[in-house]
Amino acid sequence: MNLVVPWSMSWSMFIVLQSIIYNPIQSCVTTFSTNNWFGANCQYKCHCTDNVACNVTNGECPKGCDSGWFGPACQYVDIAPYGFIHFANYSAQSKTTITDGDDITCASLTGSNLSLDINLTSAFYFTWLRIIIGNIVLQKESLSIRFKNDVTAECLNVFVNNVTMDIYCNITEPIQEIHLNGSALGTLCSLYISQGRNVALMQSTTQTSNYEFANTPSSKAVDGSSSWERSSCAMTSNRSESAPTWSLDFKTVVSVTHYTIFNRVGAYRDIDPSCCLELLKGFILRTFDETSNIVQNYTDTETNALAVYNVLSTNPSAPVSTVNITATYRLYGYQYPKSIVALCEVEIYGDSLCLQHTYGRDCENVCNCAVEDEKCFVSTGNCPSGCKAGFYGQGCTKRCDAGYFGVDCRNICSSNCSSCEAVDGNCTSCALKGKKLPSCTQECSYSTYGESCKASCSSNCNTNSTDERICDSESGQCFSGCRNGFKGLDCTITTSDLDNEKDNDKVLASGVGIGIGVTIAAGIVIGIVIFVWFKRRQKTSPKPRDKTDYIYDDVYPIQQNENPCRTVDKSGEDNDIIQVVLSFNKINNSVLIVEGSEIYTNVGGSSVST
Repeated sequence: MNLVVPWSMSWSMFIVLQSIIYNPIQSCVTTFSTNNWFGANCQYKCHCTDNVACNVTNGECPKGCDSGWFGPACQYVDIAPYGFIHFANYSAQSKTTITDGDDITCASLTGSNLSLDINLTSAFYFTWLRIIIGNIVLQKESLSIRFKNDVTAECLNVFVNNVTMDIYCNITEPIQEIHLNGSALGTLCSLYISQGRNVALMQSTTQTSNYEFANTPSSKAVDGSSSWERSSCAMTSNRSESAPTWSLDFKTVVSVTHYTIFNRVGAYRDIDPSCCLELLKGFILRTFDETSNIVQNYTDTETNALAVYNVLSTNPSAPVSTVNITATYRLYGYQYPKSIVALCEVEIYGDSLCLQHTYGRDCENVCNCAVEDEKCFVSTGNCPSGCKAGFYGQGCTKRCDAGYFGVDCRNICSSNCSSCEAVDGNCTSCALKGKKLPSCTQECSYSTYGESCKASCSSNCNTNSTDERICDSESGQCFSGCRNGFKGLDCTITTSDLDNEKDNDKVLASGVGIGIGVTIAAGIVIGIVIFVWFKRRQKTSPKPRDKTDYIYDDVYPIQQNENPCRTVDKSGEDNDIIQVVLSFNKINNSVLIVEGSEIYTNVGGSSVST
């Protein structure tokens, strides 16, 4: 027997310590040869789409939950797919759409009075359901729930986000039919109905004896496998025992809605096939609270033994700390009469019973509700009053996205803000310059300006009174000019600074002129060097001369009006001018003549090729 307060507190501390010093990945794979477990002691089983591994710490699935599971870490059994769903104007395809576990595929219906009836295959204790819709923002009044047969219930609609809403109801008797009504059903994407989570998985177990001929310890009944193979089951001794009993102790006290017990099919089949299901016939199931008071005392009354037993709780809100299963059927015809407990799996559906401000599988999380001291829902951590201002989402752990604020982050920041506080919506910066916080609707005070009025007008601005606006609220430009000795729009430049600036401009201009002159001179020098280099290159590599022979007469001093460019070939006839006089020296009567690429000079009556 375990007391709820010590266990819940100590176990939460244990979880925290384990998360620091424990490596769940290696241990889970080593223990189960698979990565489909998570938690500090690998006590929770993953239920992810395509059987992929979940997060080893929190159990979240990367691609969503496997069919038949939903909720935090995909730990809650969804029974909606097993019910008959009737929706006016719904096609068969649409019925599949809302129970296929795909939150993207949605129905598309119009109408102001849409309704949905769900008829389940068997009665159960309703605790909560979840709906996910598309393309509209949910409102609490957009969906209502009631139960057939006039079952009364107190229900609360709780937002998870803008398109997801959970409905929690406090019902004290089993129901089989659910009726939903409201505009939210028009774009319904998914409907999940919780049967609870298996709180028995990997809990502490014992049994009064052990089977002699196989390894069948008590823990085999809570290992997550319901196989009927003997090696997968828990069995007590085959010796004479008056009341063989299997027991489970919860680490955290729980509330239970129902029990599912998998019998040992095929026991002794090779000896006597008729005995295979008899082992649990007439079994007794007893549950106790943390002070050893009996919560439920159930005895099997079935005429024929069953392969699987489903037992509803008689008090789903009562705290349960211990569960006992005792075998009573006596097997005869063998060496001696005997009773044997044979359990291939025991699944107990319900949830943790946490203290006022905690929630989660082991009550390890703290509620974050809008109303202080309010009890949140143990399954998700969401609150009847909504999440504390500034938070939203499952468990109220996500901070508001940019542009939103308030309870559940359902309010939009004012258009006057470029950003706002997530709690109260007050602007943290203004959309327009010249407006002051926190509303960004009022102009800056007389001595401030700019973004959110964070800048102060220059002290060099002229002002006639302390109440008169000193500068423009957006630009900071002084309204009445500057005090003596200052200039500029915001009066931050002194006149001495301007004089220095002019002097600096003169120096800069002189420097620029000198630089330009030096650059031009350097260009001329470089041009001369290139020209000389080019001419020398022509000398070293002369072009082939024309083979025509020319005879040059003596060159006489050029007289006025006389054409200096005349030549005579061998025939003595005048030729066209093909020579260019480069220079004529009156002192020595010499002429510099260019013919083609050759240069000829006549000095003192003789021609010289250069």
